[in-house]
Amino acid sequence: MTWKGAIGFLLVSVVLSCDDEAEISASIEGKWQGREIELRVKPLGLPLPIKDKAPFDKVIIFQEDATVIIIDDSPVSGSYTLNGDKLDIEIDYSVEDFNLTGTYTLEKLTEQSLVFYREKKDTIVDPDNAPAVKGDVRVSLHFQRLLF
Repeated sequence: MTWKGAIGFLLVSVVLSCDDEAEISASIEGKWQGREIELRVKPLGLPLPIKDKAPFDKVIIFQEDATVIIIDDSPVSGSYTLNGDKLDIEIDYSVEDFNLTGTYTLEKLTEQSLVFYREKKDTIVDPDNAPAVKGDVRVSLHFQRLLF
């Protein structure tokens, strides 16, 4: 292989490895146990994002009739629609200052695992009185399927 061929091969490899295709190979309907919530904030003007993870132990149920239920101290219900890799959730439920209503992108949906995220420009206010941070925010929710 010539050096030009090697460079071409590397460029194709890099392009293919950057593919952000969602892994969708199962139905979303069912009962899912929350595992963690992941927050990534890329402050405006800074090159590196700030990342944090926390346990997320709520159960979420996606029903066939497009109803979504979150089981907390008491169940909270709403609705959802799934179109390709876009998941729209309409529910009156918040975790910390993050309201779960919105449009998410499915990252992974298999028989065992569900990961979806939402990205937006926002201002994050630290509860410990640190300065507010403006930037690109990505919140990812990770679940594992519960078998009945």
